[in-house]
Amino acid sequence: MDKEAFVLQSQIERKTGFRIDQLRKWRQRYGFPPAETGVDGGAIYSNETISKLAVIKRLIEAGFPPRKIVAKSVDDLNLMLFSISNSPFVVIRSELTTTLIDLLSNSKIEEFGRLLLADRRSKTILDFCQNTLGPLTVSIGDAWTKNEIDIYHEHLYTTHVKRLLISETIKFSPIEGYPTFLFALPPNEIHQLGLLMAEAVIAEYGGRVVNIGADVPLNSIKLAALSVTADVVAVSFSFAYPVREILPVLRHLRHLLPPHIELWAGGSSLVFLKKSPKGVLIIRDLDAAVLKAGAILPR
Repeated sequence: MDKEAFVLQSQIERKTGFRIDQLRKWRQRYGFPPAETGVDGGAIYSNETISKLAVIKRLIEAGFPPRKIVAKSVDDLNLMLFSISNSPFVVIRSELTTTLIDLLSNSKIEEFGRLLLADRRSKTILDFCQNTLGPLTVSIGDAWTKNEIDIYHEHLYTTHVKRLLISETIKFSPIEGYPTFLFALPPNEIHQLGLLMAEAVIAEYGGRVVNIGADVPLNSIKLAALSVTADVVAVSFSFAYPVREILPVLRHLRHLLPPHIELWAGGSSLVFLKKSPKGVLIIRDLDAAVLKAGAILPR
């Protein structure tokens, strides 16, 4: 993927989307990625390692837990990737998605932005998030895995979509008497795109939304919820979040929050949960968020 022979440890999250501490845990548990050292003694990652991490990322996004794939050989991983690529459950790129990826890969950022905004103007936020951004985000990851785009294109896409969602969300005015939603990402979680989509959808329905950002200590989430008199606290866990840490985080946050404040949890990592903590509503997709919001938003 890169012309350089290796990637520095300081660059690894930008290059792969995986945190350094997560990769260290994998090394201890599964023996991958290997410990590699540069001439100056600093930690590095070879291009072979980066390529394997790209395939692992794609498989995790498709629903495979890390414990079942990280220790496998590259050949085995590619076979798994091939099998899901020929599965009917894999998102097929629409003409719009194909055009947007082509514009992004050629760094035609202005045209990319205009086309995406034009699509947004023709749809509700819910329709836009479900039928444009959802498939496009999956396809962007697929394009990176197939070397159609570089990792910086993926970051560029994420940054652009974040700005678009925020600019669209603030156009909606909360309706008086509607519940207040506090949105936050828990400690060590930095992937905001999914939560921003949910925030935009709730705002479109008239809810008052307060978003306090990423990597927020649980006690700070509690204090913020009390400060803004939140009716619902919503947190999200991306594919990169350690699954074994989700239940303890949710249980602790539920314990911190007063009983009258609902706790919602969403994100791709939740597909691996076998049970949900008492008092926590698991939101599997935007449709579920809309249904639940509809039950508490007065019409």
